[in-house]
This record gives sequence, structure tokens and C-alpha cells, in this order.
Amino acid sequence: MKMKAIYIIWLRGMKKFLRQKLGFISNLAFPLIVLFFLGTGLKGAVNMENMGLMGAGSPDFVDYLLPGIIGMNLLFSATFGGIGILEDKKFGFLKEILVAPVSRVSIVIGITLTSTTISLLHGIVIIAAAPLIGIDLNFFHIPIALLFIFMAGMTFASFGVAIATQLKDIRTLQSLETFLMIPLIFLSGAFFPITGLPRGIQALAYINPLFYGIDGMRCALIGASTMPMWIDLCVVTAFCAILILLGAYLFTKSEEI
Repeated sequence: MKMKAIYIIWLRGMKKFLRQKLGFISNLAFPLIVLFFLGTGLKGAVNMENMGLMGAGSPDFVDYLLPGIIGMNLLFSATFGGIGILEDKKFGFLKEILVAPVSRVSIVIGITLTSTTISLLHGIVIIAAAPLIGIDLNFFHIPIALLFIFMAGMTFASFGVAIATQLKDIRTLQSLETFLMIPLIFLSGAFFPITGLPRGIQALAYINPLFYGIDGMRCALIGASTMPMWIDLCVVTAFCAILILLGAYLFTKSEEI
């Protein structure tokens, strides 16, 4: 029953998504443009040596940037998935879900899986396009990178659900999530290693789940990272479980639904 409920909620979300092909293309074009122009433009200007990275040699800046762009894209895609919660609130769909004989965790997983699937599709396309601009990937570890994309996507999709259940207005949600996403991106090591930051700010980066998702992707795709891959995987998995449970709890307790 639980698996069927998760599948039906996910299928509904994917059908809505497939009707908005232009949105998928436009959301995908932005990270590809940033990767191409920012990565290739700064490739010769940024020296990645002595940046505190573990692994094989010193990557080019465009190689280093690839996982960061994927992480930034999944953060926006997954977190803004909370907008769908507010739309469903408006039309009363969430009330119908809540009377169904399924657990609230199953409902939240079904909702978050839609945003995560979209983020995963974006990640696959970006990784497939990476060799076209000269990025040397470890193709044997791409499944591991996709696992990190999936786990980080579930984490922030659950985060978006948790926030959306407490709000009424879509514009307020967008403003709040944008306010929260900017520091998350800059404290994730997406554009530069956090080892160059002051110690106090580094401490904030180490409690940022996006940091571990991007670092794990970077280790899998180009063989360079700040933390060992197993630590990245353990931490992002823990964050994913905590935020799914938090999203389910707030979803159940929300009086606005």
C-alpha cells in the first residue's frame, strides 16, 4: 500500500512535469550556460593547486566547477518543488491525500521523488554534455555521482516541502527559499574550495548538506574532493533521512492544509 501510494503521487507529479517541457529546457539551459562560459572563461585564470583537495592531481577549474553546477541546479529544482505544495493546497488536493490510509512519510516521499527525478534528469544531461567542453570524467564512477545527486535531491526536496507546509503565499515561499539558497550555495564549495574560507565560516560549511553532496559528486566524477567519499555519503544520507522525517512531521502538523 505504501509503495503504491508513493508511486501514484510520483506519477502524478511527473505527468504535470511532462506537460511543461519548455520549463525543463529553460531550467536546464541555465546551468549549461554557466558551466560553459564561467568554466571555460576562468579555466586558465584560476590555479587549483594547493587548494586542500584530496585525490588525483590538481583539476582544472572547469572540472572542479562541474559538480558545483549540478549541485546548484538540483538545489533550485528540488527546493522550488515546494511551490507545487502550495498549488495543491489552493485546490484542496492535499486534504484529499491526508484522508487516504497511508503514512505521511509515504506522502512526503512521493512528493519529493518528483522533484528529485527532475534533478536527476538534469544531472544526467549535464554530465553527458561535460565531455563536449573538454571535461575528463571518471565514467566508471558516474553511478556513484548519480547516487549523490539522488540523495541530495531528496534532502532539499524534503526541505522545500517542510517550508511550504508552513506558508500560504507562493511569492513568500520563493523569497524565503532564495534567501536561504544563496548562503547554501556559497558555503557548499560549488565555486571554490571551502579550505580558503575563515575557520568560523568553514564550520558553517560543514553543517551544509549541499557541501557533502557536491564533494561526493566531485570525488566520483573527477577524483578530487575535500572529504573522503564515504564520509560524504554517510552525512548526506543522514541529512536526507532527517529532512524527510521533518517534512513528514510538519506536513502532518500543518493547520493550513
